[in-house]
Amino acid sequence: ALESGAEGVGLMRTEFLFLERDRVPGEDEQYDVYRSMVDVLAGRPLIVRTLDIGGDKPLPYLNIDPEENPFLGYRALRISLDRHDLFLPQIKAILRAGLYGKAAMMVPMVISVSEIQRVQKLVEQAKVELAHEGKEYSDDVQVGIMVETPAAAVVSPLLSQYVDFFSIGTND
Repeated sequence: ALESGAEGVGLMRTEFLFLERDRVPGEDEQYDVYRSMVDVLAGRPLIVRTLDIGGDKPLPYLNIDPEENPFLGYRALRISLDRHDLFLPQIKAILRAGLYGKAAMMVPMVISVSEIQRVQKLVEQAKVELAHEGKEYSDDVQVGIMVETPAAAVVSPLLSQYVDFFSIGTND
């Protein structure tokens, strides 16, 4: 992509790290992937979308029940907010990789301000845990959302007060 003139990565789909395997990748494994991408980008932005599973991207090892409307139901951020064992290691890996380049975290399938407030609390918790573990991290990783749900589009003026950026899901 860089050889073709790319100015960065606007959407790194992290679910590919979770698919086609029988276990959740750990913090260090995710960090290694994000760090290698940040290094290759050499100062260009890497926008890492947090785990977007459910709907058309099930993970058999998580045993999530099927539902009638999987595309707007229990998926992506709602799973991450319920499963800190999935979300905190991912946040920590992104924060650590941010030391070496311009990394940002983008949250998918947001529907409310309260979800973003919960994300912000988890980012702060991740920073506290990293500091306690003696691991360095960037305090300058932006947090944004992908506007891809009707609810996010409608409340975008409110959401804009809580995030650093929007990415518009044009296929949605």
